Amino acid sequence: MDQINARIIDDTGKVNMTMTASKMLHYSVHNITEFTQPLVTIYQQEQMPWIITAGHATSYQGMQKIYLWEHVVIKKNSSIDPATLITDKLWLFPEHKLAKTSAAVTITQPNTSLTAVGFNADLNLGTIQLLSQVKGKYLMPLR
Repeated sequence: MDQINARIIDDTGKVNMTMTASKMLHYSVHNITEFTQPLVTIYQQEQMPWIITAGHATSYQGMQKIYLWEHVVIKKNSSIDPATLITDKLWLFPEHKLAKTSAAVTITQPNTSLTAVGFNADLNLGTIQLLSQVKGKYLMPLR
C-alpha cells in the first residue's frame, strides 16, 4: 500500500500514536509490517508530542514494538525544553511510550550538544538515560 495513515487509540478513546509512511508491506504469516519513510507521532497528556522519522521501520505483533533505522530523528518541539535526538537505529514500544538504542546518538538542545552510545528513553516522562561514552558541550548564551 502507498501513502498510509494509521492511528492507535488508547482505552479512553484518545489518540496515543499516529504513523504515516510512503509505503507499507504487511506479512501476515509472521505479523510483521515494513514501512518506508515512516513518521511516528507519540502523544502525551498536556505536552507537545514526540515526532520520530526514519528511512525505514518494521513493526512486530501489530504495533507493539517498532524497529526504525536509517537516519532516525526524534524531536520534541517544546517551547520550554525542545530536543532533537539523531541515531541510526531505534526500538520503539508505543504502548509504554519507551524507546531505546545501542547505537551512537547525538542530542541537541538550545546551547547544548551531547553525544553518547546507547540510550533508554521514557517518552511519557521525558527522561533519557544515556548508556556510555557520554560527551557534552554547553555554549553560553550571548547577552
